[in-house]
Amino acid sequence: MDVVGLGLCTVDHLFVLEYPPTFEHGAPVRDYSTQGGGPVATALVALARLGAQVGFIGRVGDDEAGRFIIQDFQRYGVDTSRIQVQPGAVSAVSLCLVSAATGDRSFCVRNTNVTPLKPEELDRDYLLSAKFLHLDGFAEASVAAAAMAKQAGVHTVYDAGYYSPKALDLIRLTDTLIASEYFARSHSGKPPEEIAVEMLQHGPSIVCITLGNRGCVVATEQEVFHQPAFRVNVVDTTGAGDVFHGAFIFGLLKGYDVRRTAEFASAVAAIKCTKLGGRAGIPTLQQTEEFLREYGSGK
Repeated sequence: MDVVGLGLCTVDHLFVLEYPPTFEHGAPVRDYSTQGGGPVATALVALARLGAQVGFIGRVGDDEAGRFIIQDFQRYGVDTSRIQVQPGAVSAVSLCLVSAATGDRSFCVRNTNVTPLKPEELDRDYLLSAKFLHLDGFAEASVAAAAMAKQAGVHTVYDAGYYSPKALDLIRLTDTLIASEYFARSHSGKPPEEIAVEMLQHGPSIVCITLGNRGCVVATEQEVFHQPAFRVNVVDTTGAGDVFHGAFIFGLLKGYDVRRTAEFASAVAAIKCTKLGGRAGIPTLQQTEEFLREYGSGK
């Protein structure tokens, strides 16, 4: 494996609405789709679309949603041999309401009662066979997996949604931290550039803070820079950050320098936003390279 991931996996039911519904009055639906979701899960699909060999470690229920999650992974070429199926459990499902006007979205989630994987249940050999380990912190065994990877020299990437002391435990074991703007605001009121530099002191060699349609900020020991977002006709922003993470890992996997990696990831995420759902719009490597030849900094 190039990349192994451990984290949340869901089924997303996406509805594109003309305006927000109420309980008294519904709203016209412009489009609908059902796709797999989850931060690490969708990042792995992005990596597979770009040409990497990837696998997911996790557990789902034996319900229809669990079967869909596995089948959708397989459709994109993600190895599912380390996904366990728990009898009688229900898998995570989300209702995603997407604004037809802006592409912004809101989630309503049916939580899963699947028993989280414990550290002793991880397939250590499988996990350490990869060059990269990708985590989103949702799995109970995330810190244990990161510690295994750290000891074995496997590059760990952490998708951090919000800041907390518990998140800091994982950050200390992380090589590349890619965090949301919400994470930055949860940490302090400082500018994202300053927070990114502060996070370097906790252990990562690369820190990236994503800023939605304003791009991202990247910090290393050598430099701090801003990567603008590419302007596209946005249909849906669902999964854009997850796809960015996958593409960022792909850049590191291919040995791109950090500036090229950030631009590449921004391009992949932008292209994804032109279609509904977190996965349907993920481009191939060839499509991304064509996009960058036309719109990238080296055009």
